[in-house]
Amino acid sequence: MNQKPLIERISPRSSSNLELDPATVAASFGFGAVHQPNIPLPDNPSPARQIANPSEISLIDSRAKRPEPKPSLFSIVNARLQSLTPLSAEHQKLVSEMQARIVPELTQIDEFVAEIESARFVAVEVRWEEVRVAGRKLIESSLPTLQRELAEARGYCNQSEATKVRTQGAAEQLFHARLAMDKSAWVSKQELKDADEKLERAKDAAVKARQKWLDDVKRMTRVEGEIESIRAMLESYQAELQRLSMELSGEAHYDPEFGLSSEPKFYSEERVGG
Repeated sequence: MNQKPLIERISPRSSSNLELDPATVAASFGFGAVHQPNIPLPDNPSPARQIANPSEISLIDSRAKRPEPKPSLFSIVNARLQSLTPLSAEHQKLVSEMQARIVPELTQIDEFVAEIESARFVAVEVRWEEVRVAGRKLIESSLPTLQRELAEARGYCNQSEATKVRTQGAAEQLFHARLAMDKSAWVSKQELKDADEKLERAKDAAVKARQKWLDDVKRMTRVEGEIESIRAMLESYQAELQRLSMELSGEAHYDPEFGLSSEPKFYSEERVGG
């Protein structure tokens, strides 16, 4: 039995003159189109999609979509052999021998390809689930909690601002009244002392009211920042799910980070772990 490598035995150099279409074989393995080196690539009949603006994505899909299975290498080669029309019994015998010879090798290759593609999908699905769970937690727990806190912080901020304005106005009014008392010859020392004490209390109340307002504004700003951070994280999750979906479908797309790509490798271990 001929023990030459499978590719060599069914290549154009084979004595049986059987030929595999390189583009068909490459597509079967999921490598995409085959092009000769130093030759410009042809235009893609399917224009690359632009990754959607994350702010335009509103839904997170519930699970990754398993890609459609590709034709097995065995089915492609076997169909090619069966399409032959032998002109003699000898040629028919050669075809039958070739079919018997390629079955175990091609079956093994198909099993290998299926194993690798299955592992790839599992890795994508793991990352998909991680993103989905994290996104749902933000939407159902973290974001509503912060929104309630923001509403409360805005209420306190409005109240403290009103108090600040009121106490500041009262202090200014007492200040001008005290200045007027200095110009009067009929005001007693006790009245001046009482006015000074009242002005100090008003000034202290105004300072405390202003500090309370500043604290409330600081709290409100912090909560607003946390909400914006969560929204940005949600947008990044949604965009990543879209990229994962395109990768699984093998659809060419333009990614702002990686450029034109059909295999951004978002399922790699470092990304799955991150």
